Amino acid sequence: IAHGAEIKIKVNKQIVCKTCDGSGAKDSSSFHTCNTCGGSGSVHRVTNTILGQMQTTATCPTCNGEGSQITSKCSV
Repeated sequence: IAHGAEIKIKVNKQIVCKTCDGSGAKDSSSFHTCNTCGGSGSVHRVTNTILGQMQTTATCPTCNGEGSQITSKCSV
C-alpha cells in the first residue's frame, strides 16, 4: 500500500455524436429497409441433406441484424 503517491492515468471515453445522435446517418430519412432480409435482421437458409431439408436462421450479413441500411452517412 502506497500513501501519498500521485499517479496519472489516461481514460478513453466514448461520446455520442451530437450531429447524428449516434445513429451514423445524416438524418432520419437516410435509412432504408435492407433488401436482403426485408427488415427482419435475419436470413433463412434451407439446406438439402440426405435426411431431408434443414432450415437455419442467421444474422443478415448485409445489415448486420439491424434491418435497415444507411444511405447517407453522418459527416462527422
